[in-house]
Amino acid sequence: MALRSEGFVDIDIHTLESVLARETLNCKEMHLFEAALNWAAAECGRRELEATPQNKRSVLGSALYLVRIPTMSLEEFANGAAQLGILTLQETIDIFLHFTAHNKPQLNYPIKSRTGLKPQVCKLYFATYNFSLKIFRKLSNCT
Repeated sequence: MALRSEGFVDIDIHTLESVLARETLNCKEMHLFEAALNWAAAECGRRELEATPQNKRSVLGSALYLVRIPTMSLEEFANGAAQLGILTLQETIDIFLHFTAHNKPQLNYPIKSRTGLKPQVCKLYFATYNFSLKIFRKLSNCT
């Protein structure tokens, strides 16, 4: 996955924002969050800052709000994002309320899941497979 590649942390902030803003990504939001935090740690290093949660949040800036944290599963959020110190206490509370309460608070994070890309089916592969299967069945019936 490109998000976990070594080179991902070397992209500039505008490219990171472009990736995080994509509607067509087909990955878990937690993986995007982790990739953004890995990028932020590398950016802290480039700026000669300690990679603290506060500094990571600072270098991410508005890019953090492109991660659709409320679309994570409650378990992913509770055991991951909520415990990393990147979110403010109020954000953490509001996102927990978003998961559990009937009266949901207004959030600064997108709440709609990404649509992703529709899977592409190679029709030639299936045609070849079906043809091969028919031949195999005919040969299997021969005695």
